[in-house]
Amino acid sequence: MAKFTLLLATFALFFLVANATIYRTTVVINDEESRSGQQQRCQRQFQEQQQLQQCRSFLSQRIQGYNPRQQQDIQQCCQQLEQLDRECRCPGLEQVTMSQVRQGQLGDHQKRQIIETAQRIPSMCGMRSMQCDFETLTMDNSPRNDQQRCQQQFQEQQQLRQCKSYLSRRIQEQQPYGSNPRQEQEIQQCCRQLKQLDTECRCPGLKRMTRSQVSQSQLGDQQKKRIIQIAESIPSMCNIRPMECDLESSRSDM
Repeated sequence: MAKFTLLLATFALFFLVANATIYRTTVVINDEESRSGQQQRCQRQFQEQQQLQQCRSFLSQRIQGYNPRQQQDIQQCCQQLEQLDRECRCPGLEQVTMSQVRQGQLGDHQKRQIIETAQRIPSMCGMRSMQCDFETLTMDNSPRNDQQRCQQQFQEQQQLRQCKSYLSRRIQEQQPYGSNPRQEQEIQQCCRQLKQLDTECRCPGLKRMTRSQVSQSQLGDQQKKRIIQIAESIPSMCNIRPMECDLESSRSDM
């Protein structure tokens, strides 16, 4: 009888532990799904509000000195920010601030000025109970983090799908640029996607996109070489920095 009672107690304990483990796992999974859903929702709203372009413009104007446009820019920035859910506003401002401080031509003082100004935007917009902390942006400059940032932007811009479409059309039609109105439309859309990437992310983004094109087995060596040459000319066609990207290694590092 004693053995049976001990066995029953052991089974009951095992059952409780198993249930607790399942409960914790469910809670963790649900929590992760909730965070993932919120991130997707915030990212969607961020895109709908033109990536807070007016806030970006306001920050650029502030570091360049006084400009009468600043008042108009901050008002429009506030309007865009108010269209985001409350929990999406700081992440949205952080993305804008990150793209600004990552510009290679800015000194540390200017980067700190951008961060401090961005942190004051909620209060300037009358959102007095909201505070955003972007201080870690100045410390987060490792190559790994830069790579992750560029990869995220590359995904947000649909892996430069319009640039890929432009390259495909140039190769399939074997016609010079400007001979087909559709080419003009596609290169304009490609330029818009490319401009949404930080300056230092554009060549890696083009390289990744070009790599996916030249890896197609049905293309000959001559076609692959032509794809690379056309892709290297895209920045100058878009009139964006850097004006040149070396994509020659896209054939060898598949």
